[in-house]
Amino acid sequence: MDPRIATLAGVLVLAAPALAGDERAIREVFTSVERAVRDRDKVTLIDSATENHLMISKNGETVVGKAALAAYLDKMIGYAPSIKSLQSTVEMSPDIRYYGEIAVTHGHSQDHYAFADGLELELTTFWTATVARDTERWRIAAVHYSFNLFDNGMLDTARRGM
Repeated sequence: MDPRIATLAGVLVLAAPALAGDERAIREVFTSVERAVRDRDKVTLIDSATENHLMISKNGETVVGKAALAAYLDKMIGYAPSIKSLQSTVEMSPDIRYYGEIAVTHGHSQDHYAFADGLELELTTFWTATVARDTERWRIAAVHYSFNLFDNGMLDTARRGM
């Protein structure tokens, strides 16, 4: 056997368990975030982010860094929140793309919002996330949320109001 092929095969065999462990760890980040959203656990949400975290939120705000994330969470789910409750079921794609200590994944969530003003919405949210492994574990470095402009709960509510 060609020694280069044998070396490549050996590297692939050794890398497979590491990737499987990384996939489990990355999926756990999103499971933890899903629980934290449901429980309004700002500490876990902030801890799941890298120091220079970047988020394009569902309301279009750009949030950069943990301090800005904490302020955003206070506004949305903290004292006198805009959102009374949020139930979110996250579905992460099996497609995780690894780039060394960085990985990119995507998915969607089924979200039920109850706002402080009494409005309730059902939305399917689509997202892309970049996660980075630091010395402790995988954390979310960037996330961008989106939804279908032509088929969503906000549009349904607007149509009923017309």
